[in-house]
This record gives sequence, structure tokens and C-alpha cells, in this order.
Amino acid sequence: MDKTLKWRIVLVLAVIITAAVFVYPTIKLALLSDEDKAAMSTEELSELKDRAINLGLDLQGGMHLVLEVDQSELEDTDIKNVVSRAEAIIRNRVDKFGVAEPIIQVEGEDRIVVQLAGLSDEARAKELIGQTALLEFKLVKEGDEFRQLLSEVDEALSEEIRSLTADDDTEEFERQLEEVAAETDTTGLRDEIDDVVDEGRGLLSLVRFTRVGTHEDAMVNMADMETVKQVFESAREQEIMPPDVQIVWNMAVEEGREDKFQRVYLVNRKASLTGKYINQAIVRWGIDPSYPSAPGISLEFNRLGKSLFSRVTGENIERRLAIVLDDKVHSAPNITEKIRGAASISGAFTAEKAQDLAIVLEAGALPAPLKIVEERTVGPSLGSDSIRRGVRAAIVGGAVVAIFMVVYYNMSGLLAVLALTLNLVILLAALGGLRGTLTLPGIAGIILTIGMAVDANVLIFERVREELGAGKTVRRAIKDGYSRAFITILDANITTLITAAVLYQFGTGPIKGFAVTLSIGILASMFTAIVVTRTIFDAVTNVRRLSKLSI
Repeated sequence: MDKTLKWRIVLVLAVIITAAVFVYPTIKLALLSDEDKAAMSTEELSELKDRAINLGLDLQGGMHLVLEVDQSELEDTDIKNVVSRAEAIIRNRVDKFGVAEPIIQVEGEDRIVVQLAGLSDEARAKELIGQTALLEFKLVKEGDEFRQLLSEVDEALSEEIRSLTADDDTEEFERQLEEVAAETDTTGLRDEIDDVVDEGRGLLSLVRFTRVGTHEDAMVNMADMETVKQVFESAREQEIMPPDVQIVWNMAVEEGREDKFQRVYLVNRKASLTGKYINQAIVRWGIDPSYPSAPGISLEFNRLGKSLFSRVTGENIERRLAIVLDDKVHSAPNITEKIRGAASISGAFTAEKAQDLAIVLEAGALPAPLKIVEERTVGPSLGSDSIRRGVRAAIVGGAVVAIFMVVYYNMSGLLAVLALTLNLVILLAALGGLRGTLTLPGIAGIILTIGMAVDANVLIFERVREELGAGKTVRRAIKDGYSRAFITILDANITTLITAAVLYQFGTGPIKGFAVTLSIGILASMFTAIVVTRTIFDAVTNVRRLSKLSI
């Protein structure tokens, strides 16, 4: 046996052993029942999943989102930079959320594709990803300052407020007036009633002030919410509202004795401090005495943030500082002393809400709002069905090919089947070793490589047949047959690899999955068809001097 053959045998055995090691976790995980998985420790199961092939969104279920950056409020901004920052922030949030192997990538100029395979809580994920999370600390203006502003708006928009608050029950009022007129002199009564009604038509009548400790809270009944919001919006558009102040609403709707209401705050438009200085956000319980059993978020600032927060609190003792997240007030605590470097957000949070808020605050605010322009959800059952159908297609296709090869090429056909099997093992091992993700198009790529691998074997066997027909010995026919077929196989596979590279470069997730499996399969098929089968042929002819080849 010559030295070259020995090294080829060693190489083939090394590849087979390595492939078996990398493909084993995937096979083991696939064969485990739900009971077996439940019996395993969390660490052991997690380690096995980490070493196995990842299944894509279409195979294990999950969520596919296409997010578009809202450019309506961006001025003279490099959109590419904004999208890049948004992608990094979304990636940080998803990583902290705990989704395994997420796919997050920029698509086009202003879109971001997010694929979260195996996700069970889609609503929570959408809220986590899409939340702008702009945290601001703003000083509150209250009492006489707020009343004065409401009075100015009432005076400037009296006609508009009158139309918004007009009584719709005009017919009922006319009927009542006729009944009174039958018994009483109603001369001038209509004007008197209109005057009384006009006095009650204004923001000062719709916004109720209630003293809370040393401060006053402004409250609006839920029945009047839309009217008040429309008036404030109109005042802003007509520039009646001073440019240095802002109206913000409390995040929670509260229950009163008789009805529901929501707090409204007048704050400085310019923030005293923003969330960009947050170094860490931690969920803690018992932060707010009003909600002792509810979690809150403890904020730790970086060095500059500590200095800013210390200055703001030191200069505004006995004033309130509203904690505003995405233009909603979470709380507005009173500043009682100078605070150095720490703050908290409290309220009626659930543990899940508090954790998600901590994640988005620590990851940072999005540079611009995002809107969902495409959303697809794949259920686990649909993914399982896709796997079954894909595996069935591969088995049926492989079986048909194997039968054809054995019938047409006899023992040499059996050798080709062995090479096909090894080709599949190498492909799966490569996906496992490279931490690749297998998708439905990826399974299509695997099935395609089976056909291409057979094509290589057919070319080789036909060339060997021709050499045998020319009267050459078995050993010489094998050598010349492989040499003649090699260039044709190489040319065909290189052109396919170039196509796969283009698909990978310019395609999206599923297309890339197809390109990856196709490329690995082509390389594996070339190895098994040219190296493995040739090595077996040479080993057999080296041990036994064959006068006839079963081909």
C-alpha cells in the first residue's frame, strides 16, 4: 500500500469520526422524548441544545418582524447611522430578553428585520422591541402656574371649547323648557341658563386640583379626557402654549370614589436629566411604600449622570421631579434633599413589566420610533409539520436515488449510497459545528445536494465504464475515469458555489439558509465522491487484484 493511500484512509477516517462527534448532539436531541427532556437538568439540556443544530423560525415556530424607522421627526440626520444604532439597541434588548440565536439585520435603507425563533410570548416581545424607552427627568410646574395657563387657554380658545363641550341633549332641554313655561314666566331664562353653562365650559372646570401633601395634583375625569386632550393639542398647534412647557399625562388610570380619573402634569419641556446617563437598571421590591409588594426599578447613573442628578436635586428641594418615560409620567416624587447618583421608578408594576422596563432602560433609548410594517408568527405545530414533511421528502428522495444507483451500478452503486450517507452526515455535522441555523429552505438545499452528489458519482462511474470498455485494467480504468471526470465535476460545482455565494450575499434569512446548506453540501459531495469512493476503490484493488469491476 503506497503512502498516499494510507494518508487518504487516515483523512477519511478522521472526517468520519469528527462528523460523528458533531452530529451526535443533534441526533440525541431529536430522539429525546418530552419525558426524557423533563428528567434532564436545566444545565445539561441547555448544553445539549447549544451543541445541536439550531432550528429556524419556520421549523420551531416564533416571530418575524420587519420594523421601519419613523423619519417624520428626524431633521438633518444620517438615516444610516440612526438605523445602525437602533439595530444595536434592539440586539441588546433581545439578548437580555433571553431569546436564543435571534436574527437581527438591517434591510434596505430604513428597515430592520427581527426573527425570534422559539418565542412563546409574542406580545411581550413586540412591546420590548418597539418601546422607544426615552427616559427623562422633568421639573413639575403646579398650582398657580398651571391655573394661569389653563385660564389663558380658556380665554384664547373659548369658542372651540364651547363647541367641544356643547350639550348634545338639545331636544331634551327644549322639552324641559316648554314644561317650565306652562307653569312659570320663562322670560330671559334661556339666557340665564346659557350663561351658567358657559361658566362651566372651560379647562378650569374640567381640570380638578387636589392637594397632596404640600403639592397640588391636577386630575381629569375619564369622561372629559378626549376633550381636554383636544384643547391642549389645539393650544400647542396655535402656539398658545408657552414653548418651554409641556403637558404630560400619568401612565395609570386611577379609581376614584365615583369615577375614574387620570393625573395631568405641567412640566418643563427641556429635561433636567435623561436616561442616556443610566449605567445600570435593577429590579427591586418595596421601593415605593404605596406598593410594598410590587417591584420597581432602581437606577444607577454613570459618573456624569451622578453629577447632573446631584445638581438638579440640590437646586430644587421641595419641588417635584417627574419621571417621564415615552411622554408618560411614572411618578413625580417630591425632592426633599440633595441626592447623589441614584433614582428609582415605582408604580403598580408586575415582575415581568418591571424586568422588561429595566432591560430597555439599560439597553438605551431608540434614536427614533419604530413601526411594525410586517409581522408573521409561526406556531410550533406548523414548524413540527414542516420538519416532518422535509425529513419525509429527504428520506423518499434518498431512497429512490439509492435504489436507482444500486440497480444501475451494482456494487459500485452501493458504494455511492454509502458516500451519499456520509455526505449527509458531514453536512449536518458542519451545521452543528458552525452553530448554523437550519430552515425549511435549508432542508431544500440538503435535498438538492443529494441529487448533485449523485450526479458526481454518475459522471465518475460512466467514465470508468468507458475506460473498462476500452480494454484497460480495473485499476487503470478507475484512475483514468476519476481523472477525466474531475474537471467536469469541479466546473459544475464551482459555478453552483458562485451562485450560492451571490444568494448568501444579497438574500435575506431563508435565502441565506438555503445558500449555506447548498454550499456545505457541494463541498461535502465533492469530498465523498472524489476522495472517499476513490479511496475505497484503491484500497480494494490494492488488496485484491480485480479482473472485473461490478459497475
